[in-house]
Order: sequence, then C-alpha cells, then structure tokens
Amino acid sequence: VALGLLSVNILLVNNVRDQEQDAAAGKRTTVVRFGRRFGTTLYLVCAVLAVACSWPAYFYRGAYTWLLFLIFLAFELVTWHDLRRLSGSDLNRVLGLTARNIWIYTLLLVSLLVF
Repeated sequence: VALGLLSVNILLVNNVRDQEQDAAAGKRTTVVRFGRRFGTTLYLVCAVLAVACSWPAYFYRGAYTWLLFLIFLAFELVTWHDLRRLSGSDLNRVLGLTARNIWIYTLLLVSLLVF
C-alpha cells in the first residue's frame, strides 16, 4: 500500500506540471478537476500515509526504524515544498526527487525485511 501511495505522487507531480495543457486538451485529471492546491495537498497526504503504513515496524524492530521513516518524511517535505513553489518544466526536477524518495523508501523497507 505504501509504495502505491508514493507511486501516486509521481502521477500527481505530472498532473500538476501539465495542468494547463491537460485542461486545454479536455483531460479530466485529478488536478484539472480539483485544482493545483488539492493536488499538492494530496501529495503530502500520500507521503504521510505511506509513513503511517510503516508504523508496525516500530513494534517489530524498535524505535530506530520509526526514526528512519521520519527522516524519509523529511525528504518528502522538501520535495513537497518544491512542488508547491515551482511550475512548468521546473517540476521535472520534482519528478526526479519524487522517484528518489520512492527509492529511499524501498531501500528502508527492504533493509527492514532483510536485516
């Protein structure tokens, strides 16, 4: 579920970036229908819910694991801030940062399962 939520963030960044073109083309994306602010807020909600999905790790591996996921959330907050302030092709960087964040989360998750 958590990785699915984070994957939604890739789509949200893409929809925020292409909002004007999508509206002109008649596409009914989430951001076109509900607006940029809704899309950027949903990005943050998905990130927070992904971290919340890692809550059971706290009980099985200890408090340090929760700290690792909170550090991940810090990466997401920086990316979310960029999503809110940038526009147009500058959001291509945010797409890359969002992909990086998914990679970081995946590494954290795998390390908890393996070690």
